[in-house]
Amino acid sequence: MSGASNGERPFSVSMILAWTVLAGIVGGSIWVGQRTSSLDELERRQDRSEVRVTTLEARQSAVERDVAVIFTRLEEILRVVNRMDARFERMEVEIGDKLHVGSNN
Repeated sequence: MSGASNGERPFSVSMILAWTVLAGIVGGSIWVGQRTSSLDELERRQDRSEVRVTTLEARQSAVERDVAVIFTRLEEILRVVNRMDARFERMEVEIGDKLHVGSNN
């Protein structure tokens, strides 16, 4: 029995192939669209990360400059403290010499 019987339309091989190709194109388009959307999201995340890195680098540079200024100030304070210590030592020696000279008389 070939052909259509009882009013049914037979599916030809070319019609089945056409539907298969159409389903493949639609499915492939959906898959590509999802992948593209995922890639776009990754690019947005990367852009945000790059902005964060740039911001952190700028903050790090500012902190490094501040540390250098603080270090310089601390060195100056240390020099002043060392001079004061040397003066106190000289004063102790002078006072000790005066006390020692006074006890010999």
